[in-house]
Amino acid sequence: MLVWLASYPRSGNHLLRTILQRSFDLGSYDIYQKAARPIDPKEAAVIGVRRFEDETTDEFVTAPVLADSREEALDALAILETCPVIGRVVKRDVNVVTDLDELLQGAEDFVYPRQRRYAADNMWTSASADALLPDMHRIVASLPPAPSHMLWLLWGPPRKLPDMAFSMQDNLYIALYSVWDNEAEDAGHQAWVTDHMRALEARASGIQLADENLGARPFRFLADDNFRRLEAIRSRRDPGGVFHSYMGVPSGGGAR
Repeated sequence: MLVWLASYPRSGNHLLRTILQRSFDLGSYDIYQKAARPIDPKEAAVIGVRRFEDETTDEFVTAPVLADSREEALDALAILETCPVIGRVVKRDVNVVTDLDELLQGAEDFVYPRQRRYAADNMWTSASADALLPDMHRIVASLPPAPSHMLWLLWGPPRKLPDMAFSMQDNLYIALYSVWDNEAEDAGHQAWVTDHMRALEARASGIQLADENLGARPFRFLADDNFRRLEAIRSRRDPGGVFHSYMGVPSGGGAR
């Protein structure tokens, strides 16, 4: 397995550090507590757990910075050099200049290889680390073979949104991905994702319409008022139901 952190300066890292410590007995260092510049609300942090082919466990930390100049980027990354466990790293790549295409390709190569079969599902939650940890333990202990993985996105406190269809957000986003080759194993891999997410539904505020499977596990994906408005518009504009609604949502029904 692999644990990695892609971290941008943002509040909310306490939850991430609690999960690391209590789930995996990994100490952590909140480098951004000492940052002098204000926290940018557009920045976020991600942590993941991935299964490896040889079943080894390694920790990987990456800090991509989007900056207007090399000097600004180096200044933002300099605080990483103060990490108290920097002398224990196995490999370091420091101040590497890259672009968005290369970053996206790296993610694809690492956890989303082509020509594979995938099952995915997700949830938004404001549950505490203590409430989530028992299920996190079960998920990590049962991860399917490489490169199956779990991601946490530290979204932070929900932001005020304009009047639009997208309306679900919460402090933490959790997503599961099972990745495999053999078509005969489809049911088992889909069940691993769906069953674990269903076990967490009591702590979920909703899901994100991205890496989900409404066909296997319908769940709330819009705020209730937004969903009712959307269905009313659909009824007026498409009274005959020519266009399909979302999977798992009965005609005229509401989001869970």
